[in-house]
Order: sequence, then C-alpha cells, then structure tokens
Amino acid sequence: MWPTIRWTGPEEIAFVTFRSASNEALMIARSIDQILFEHGFTQIRLLDFGSGTGEVEMRIETGRESSVSVEPSGNDWLVSRRQAGRTHNLDELVKLFTQPIEIDVFLFCRVLGYISEPVEVFNLLKNLSSDRSIWIAVVSAPSGDQYHICKKAFEQGLTDRLSERTSAMRALLEDQGINYGTKLVRTAYSVDSESKARIALAFFLGVDVDSLEVDQLQSSIWRGHHPTELTSHHTVFYWTMNDPGHARKRSENDSTRS
Repeated sequence: MWPTIRWTGPEEIAFVTFRSASNEALMIARSIDQILFEHGFTQIRLLDFGSGTGEVEMRIETGRESSVSVEPSGNDWLVSRRQAGRTHNLDELVKLFTQPIEIDVFLFCRVLGYISEPVEVFNLLKNLSSDRSIWIAVVSAPSGDQYHICKKAFEQGLTDRLSERTSAMRALLEDQGINYGTKLVRTAYSVDSESKARIALAFFLGVDVDSLEVDQLQSSIWRGHHPTELTSHHTVFYWTMNDPGHARKRSENDSTRS
C-alpha cells in the first residue's frame, strides 16, 4: 500500500521561509538538468505537477519550449512565478487532453507523498506523453538530518509521519513493471537562530513546533546542541514508459551534493 501523508497548516506556513534558507530547489534542479542532458534534451515542454511556488522549475536551466504548472491543492498562492506558463488545477488539466499538446518532461518534486493514488495520476497524464517523454519524481531518502529527526520524533510520538519515501517509490514502480534510474541529492538548510530551527522542524514534522516543550526538542531532536545547518537527502527517480533500459546499479551510485 502506498503510504500517504497530509499537507498540514504548520508545514504550509513554514514552507516559504524554509525554502528561502535552503539550497534545496537549486540542488534538485541541478540534478534534473543532469538527467535531461544525459537523455539528450536541449529544449523541453515541461509539466510540473505539485509546482508549489515554482522554485525548482524556475531553476531548471534546460531550454524551455513551454511550461505547465499544476498545483493539485488548488491554493491560489501556490502558483508558478514563471511568465512562460500558467497554473492549472486538476479539473483544468483534463481540458488539456483535447489540445494537441505533448509533454517531454513530467516532474513530481516532493509531491507524491501527499497523493493517495499516484498510479492514477500517472495514467491520467500518460495521455499527454510520447515514447520520448521522461518522468522524474523527487522523494525523501532514508538519510540526512531530516530523516533522522523525523524518525526520532516519530518514536517519541511527536509526529505521525516518517520522512522516507524511497522504499515505497521503488515498490510502486517495480509493481508497475517500470525500469528506472536514481540519483541522490544532498541539500542543506542554514540554521542561524532558534526561530529558523523551529521553522525547519515545523516543515519536517508537519506539526506546530511551538506547542512542544523545550525538553522534548532537546532530548528528541537536538540532542543537546544546535547545528549550524540541517541536511535533507532526496532520491530522484527517473523513467520512461517504453522500457528505458536504465542501468539501476550505475544510476543508484550517482549523486548531487550540496
């Protein structure tokens, strides 16, 4: 079963501030550019599903013929800031199927964990794909500070989520008979104040951190000291729907470092 998490109020409030102090969007975009280069793309028609504020899409340097940003939450402020495209919700996206549009790159950046039936989304979007289309999904990896903090907080009953999607994503793709490649991306968030530390925790855990006692934070998360940065690790999966023949063992050794 695909494990689904909720997009919470505290997580949403912390999102913009967290991203502004992190190199996450830049490092993920750099990895995506590398994948596109390896697959011979110089100009792309991009669909960014779960685009949020569009920060990853804006940092992709590969040339763009067109961009479509989809924010399934329907929140008006979660729109792409790029001038090249516009934002669609899921109902509007269906209308694209009647248009002569063919997408080169389908991007799911840290969004599949919030979707209950990702395979249904893939099948829906497949109508816009070609044999050359590449699918890219960025999910959390079982390493880095974010993973260890969430694991410890889960054990202490401070959050109901575990920050690790890589194993579930592997199972999902393999269940569909899809060959895939992977890259590991390491990103960092600067921590120079107590408030920034709490913002990071609210984003990681999806909880109101201000409601937690200081001793809970110290014993369960900080372990008595405050780091100057917190790391998040991500697995970037990429595949095509026509048996890409990706060498998994080679791909899984690739990484993009902060």
